[in-house]
Amino acid sequence: MPPVRHRLPSIAPTLIAALTAALAACNEAPKTVAPFAEAIGATEAIRFRIGDRKLFVQARVMDRELRTSQRVEVREGDRLSFVPVLQTDPEGDTRCELYGRAQGEERRLGSWSPLVLDELAAGEGTRADYEPPSVDLAAFRGDAIELRWRWTRDVADEGAFLLRPRLGRTRTKARPDILFICSDTHRYDHASGPLGAELMPTLTTLAEGAVTYSEAYSTASWTLPSIASTLTGLFPRRHGTGLRHPELKAQLDEDAELPPGYFGAMRGRGGIVFSAYPDRLPTFTERLQQADYTTAMIVSNPLYLTSSLYADGQDLTINAGVIRGEEINRAAEQLLEFRSADAPIFLMVHYMDAHQWQPWNFDLTNSGRPNREDLAPVYAAYRETIRTTDANLHELLELWRSRVNAEESLIVFYSDHGESLFDEGRLGHGDSMAEELLHVPLVVRYPASQEVSPGVVETPVALIDLYPTLLHLLDLPPTDAHLDGRSLLESAGEARPFHADYQLYGTEYSSLRLGGSKLTFDLDAAEQSYEQVESNSNANASEVELERIYARYLETSTELTRGLRSDAVIESGLAAQALGDLGYLGTGEEEDED
Repeated sequence: MPPVRHRLPSIAPTLIAALTAALAACNEAPKTVAPFAEAIGATEAIRFRIGDRKLFVQARVMDRELRTSQRVEVREGDRLSFVPVLQTDPEGDTRCELYGRAQGEERRLGSWSPLVLDELAAGEGTRADYEPPSVDLAAFRGDAIELRWRWTRDVADEGAFLLRPRLGRTRTKARPDILFICSDTHRYDHASGPLGAELMPTLTTLAEGAVTYSEAYSTASWTLPSIASTLTGLFPRRHGTGLRHPELKAQLDEDAELPPGYFGAMRGRGGIVFSAYPDRLPTFTERLQQADYTTAMIVSNPLYLTSSLYADGQDLTINAGVIRGEEINRAAEQLLEFRSADAPIFLMVHYMDAHQWQPWNFDLTNSGRPNREDLAPVYAAYRETIRTTDANLHELLELWRSRVNAEESLIVFYSDHGESLFDEGRLGHGDSMAEELLHVPLVVRYPASQEVSPGVVETPVALIDLYPTLLHLLDLPPTDAHLDGRSLLESAGEARPFHADYQLYGTEYSSLRLGGSKLTFDLDAAEQSYEQVESNSNANASEVELERIYARYLETSTELTRGLRSDAVIESGLAAQALGDLGYLGTGEEEDED
């Protein structure tokens, strides 16, 4: 079922404030009972259009009535939290009633006014005017209860839903707030070392009280497979997101709709088609939801939206389009202003300033394409966006410190991939497995109570390690699903292999590195190249050893992904706009590169 679409005027501050605070209210009843989530049914990503932006909220769509599909056991201290929401309430008298049935008897538990979105749009109310329901279920303690919500009038087709209904107990253990900051297309040497210190004084100051991982690696040279790996803790061939499918290009040529699970667009005389994210894979944000976090993303890279990655584990997603980081900060300010101090928050922001460094992006002063014969303007333009990113980082950290307990927060700064600035003749990203694309900045400031000593860790690590690090840090039970990553807090020890896969365009490459040894496969030409790369690790492996590791990787990936695919239906126009906004469709004059 496609998301429900509500077209609203530009009311971002009011709507974000209302929905964010309502989500926080739902979080006041933590330790969700798993059977309750099953009984209430699947939530959906409800989409609001706010001017040129899109906002998504996980909620349970309902008609006149909603019943739990099975009885749920009520434990001592359990409370039920939810927010009834209506698009419109012309008469202003619609109520949402709740009934509970146990031992053959049904009783009315209360009646509440809904949060009415049209009233917020008209400026007739704020979140401060609305008290979300929180129902004490002490009368049902020890019983198996069936719940029934009922609107007092027919609300079919009027945008009625329940915002994240939760059943749980009072919180017994504080959790740290978490801030992830991804700077898209950010080279490692422009975040660390002498040049990094010059360009990014804010990050340098953050790093003084943090751990800098000097050999952190991405799993891909472009955004989509990289962010999917970060969120799932898996190498790309284990999640399949961002794999090109040239066999489907003909459908683009014929203006036919792609099958579910794929998206693409025409590029030059050909086209590019990619696999979308299969949402049955668990993300770390889903685990955070289970630990009673309100999870939110503010992203300006449309690939989160186009691939369906935005909807898996995020209570609230603000897809702002490709905009400057300072505008991302405005949305973060609105979100943080109304957060509940009683509920932990996970916030991810994705900056695009460094990605948009080239002259035709963000209306930079220089014009035309970069000239490889004159590198000074190239370096100047890219470095200016790095300075801008650092200024945005400074503002965001100040916002964070003013609204949460920053000392006990987990703050992570990283990049999804780097950028080639005519390194060995290359410009851009997504078309090779070069070190400047895979070697990324990673700075982690741990909560003070963890007593993790700041400094530099030279052991090679990867972005897939962030998922198991969260499990470790929050003392969450290990997942039943396969993870390729390892906790950063346990990363010392023998070197491990790191894989990178999937290209945005050009030749299809795959690479494997272990310590200072690297093997890159040209999958189109069935060729490979072996090299020694700069590394602080003393580990090395022969070409034959790396071949064996890679063969095992392919074998296990096939086993783990059998039957795994996305069923998302992605609008062709949305995909074309997203890829075009990112500059990936060129001028329309290029030859087909596949």
